[in-house]
Amino acid sequence: MENEQFYRGRFDDVGDRKLNSVRIFVSSTFSDTTDERNGLIERVYPRLRKYCRTKYNIQFHYSDMRWGIPSTALSSHSTVDMCLQELDSCCRLSMATNCVILLSHRYGSRLVPTCISLRIFQLFEDCLSVDIEENKFLLEMYQLDENYLEKKYFLQPIDDNQQWTLLENKLQLILRKAANICYKQGKITKDERNEFFISVTAKEIYRALKNNINKSRRIICFFREIIDIEELDSKYREIENTDETKKLLEKIKNLLHQSIDSSDIYTYRIRWNDENNRIKYFSQFFEDFYHAIKSQIDFHLIKYEKQQKNFLYNQILEHANQCNLLTQRYFPRQDILEQVKNYIMSTSNCPCILLGESGTGKSSIMAKLVSEIPTYYTQTNSLSVIIRFLGVTPSSSDIRRPLISIIEQISTIYHLNKPTNFDNVKENLENILMYIPKNEHLILLFDAIDQLQLTDLENLSIWLPTKFPSANIKCIISTISEIEIERKSIDIRQQLRTIYKNEIIEIEINNLNENLAEQVLNYWLEQDRRCLTSIQHEWLKKKFSIQHYLTPLFLSLLYDQTLTWHSFNQMPDQVFLAIRNTRDAIEYLYNQLGLKHGEILFRRSMQYLQLSGGLSELEIEDILSLDDEVLQSVFVHYLPPFKLFRLPSTLWIRIRNDMHKYLIEKDIDNIPCIYFYHRSFQYYQSMNIKQIMFDKQEEKIMEKIRLEYFANQYKTTFDMSYSPKLVNKYKLSTMIISVNRCLTEQKPLKQKKLNQYNLRRLHQLYININRYDFAHQWTIFNYDFLTAYLLCDEYKMSDLLYEFS
Repeated sequence: MENEQFYRGRFDDVGDRKLNSVRIFVSSTFSDTTDERNGLIERVYPRLRKYCRTKYNIQFHYSDMRWGIPSTALSSHSTVDMCLQELDSCCRLSMATNCVILLSHRYGSRLVPTCISLRIFQLFEDCLSVDIEENKFLLEMYQLDENYLEKKYFLQPIDDNQQWTLLENKLQLILRKAANICYKQGKITKDERNEFFISVTAKEIYRALKNNINKSRRIICFFREIIDIEELDSKYREIENTDETKKLLEKIKNLLHQSIDSSDIYTYRIRWNDENNRIKYFSQFFEDFYHAIKSQIDFHLIKYEKQQKNFLYNQILEHANQCNLLTQRYFPRQDILEQVKNYIMSTSNCPCILLGESGTGKSSIMAKLVSEIPTYYTQTNSLSVIIRFLGVTPSSSDIRRPLISIIEQISTIYHLNKPTNFDNVKENLENILMYIPKNEHLILLFDAIDQLQLTDLENLSIWLPTKFPSANIKCIISTISEIEIERKSIDIRQQLRTIYKNEIIEIEINNLNENLAEQVLNYWLEQDRRCLTSIQHEWLKKKFSIQHYLTPLFLSLLYDQTLTWHSFNQMPDQVFLAIRNTRDAIEYLYNQLGLKHGEILFRRSMQYLQLSGGLSELEIEDILSLDDEVLQSVFVHYLPPFKLFRLPSTLWIRIRNDMHKYLIEKDIDNIPCIYFYHRSFQYYQSMNIKQIMFDKQEEKIMEKIRLEYFANQYKTTFDMSYSPKLVNKYKLSTMIISVNRCLTEQKPLKQKKLNQYNLRRLHQLYININRYDFAHQWTIFNYDFLTAYLLCDEYKMSDLLYEFS
């Protein structure tokens, strides 16, 4: 059987994210390619987005790093890291093309390295020892960070960008001088020497080639040769117009010709001052760009289409992705694993239940069991581990779908006949378990049954097998003890005890104690090859002792912040020291990411997810593009084309990547949506009174924007009064400009021909229906809404009356 190990639960070769988009990173020098980039945004990307959606039902994203890099990134020298991280994400997550390179006559900006290894820095100090001033300057600009096991020197943040330009020029000369001396003396390698001479664009190109070394047709190159280059403005020519930069540019072009198939390389010779020639070039470039990427998409999506037709494979893949993601969050709980091992190796044929409150790490333990259980057996070829993360993946909120896929997976593994009728799924599962060979071992893992929809949760006996035929079949279930859904209290633990007549084996996952928290912290530090100073350790230890509810989530939030620490910053962050619980830790995380991504953009992204109960990628990008305050915070130096006036998708993607650990993709209203994984994030609210008042005011504004989006009633203008600088730059005659935000129009509440209701739109309009008067025009005072509400079989009149009671 093809993929037998995969079907048996071996997920080593599977990633941690479901691929559902084409994501391209556009690498080029900046000012000389402005016309090309703007044209792509206006004329090409919308076509590619439409093509991907209509032909393959996937999304298309582009990363243009001109927009959305806040001033904090510039002052902390993290711009290059941001670009490379985004490039890596595109290479990892794109289903087809992941990098497009635009090169002309510029090699690009050559920034000084953000960090230098201790070994190389000490070599530089030695070779510069004769020049006391240069040595002193080097030590002023860089500081030693001992939080890495392999110690590094980090470039210090800056306060004044104008002053930094002068300092950077001086620092570049010193570093390049030292690098040349050390290279000639054989103390550093050629690659190490080149790190001090390379441009940002070249770094991106080398990284893209490395990421795609065993992947064909993932990169496309466009070379532009301007015949009359000497007659043009300086922005089209090399800043450092030296023989060295010319050679470096030629070297990178030659490398691309050697590394990439000639069919994916396009070269244009153009006379720029000839307007007709220039217009013809742009027309050809945009057409070539569209067809080149379309060709690569078609090339790669053929194999994905074949996989898409295999429903079972895709079901398992969803959970394999989730399993690998959660395994990354696992921390040692040997006490729990030992109890699980004792159960699995026992003769019991009753299920085992892992009980613990939200945030105690149940799901990461269940994920870890997939790779841990095979270590209990000497013969793993006869072992199958089947896991389902309920309510987490897009197809697992309704228990029927995961149960049917489990039955089909068992049938595939053991070559059994699949049931032809699934009217009684529980009976189907119990019957097929009878045919598992006695020399085989099957472990079923049901994670987070508390995440199921109400109808499945309030009567577990309807779908849970009441018996397992023999001890070679084990079942482990994880859940919280009790839950309240839709004003109903459900005692899950008692239900399970009743079903299995109190013979069920219960394993309690308790909160962490101080010693275990210390062990976990040391384990994570070892994994990341980091260490903490004694004072930093004290900052964390205080959290362990004052925290009465020490959960893995709380510890994880604290640890993630230590990854940003430097040993030379010994002054304590008073806000961090004041963290006492998970809510405080989330608030601190939000503050840090607000600095990185922009306070307004980041906060509103999180709030829109909360207000809506989850949004698809397209919905959140559309809603953020409707929010003028968000766009005003982003469009500080540039404006996009007025015909495509929306948030650059890369900004949301970067936020999602940074929050990836705390977000999930789940099926809501039959649409894959992004939502918070932990309830602590779902119900997060600041405890600061001023912040609460501010959030309430913000919430009203944001709710109006969200409702306008789902009601198809949104404005087509944009207020430019926030930036007189941009008004002057673009020579605007009015402060209120007409724009097209290119939003996805909502389908009717009822599609008459198909006799189907738009449950997604209906549900989003229903949220907070009684809270704001402005919602009534689209809901209770709207005939189409009320008709759909009453006839769709999803709602009851009593629910509506309750909302207004």
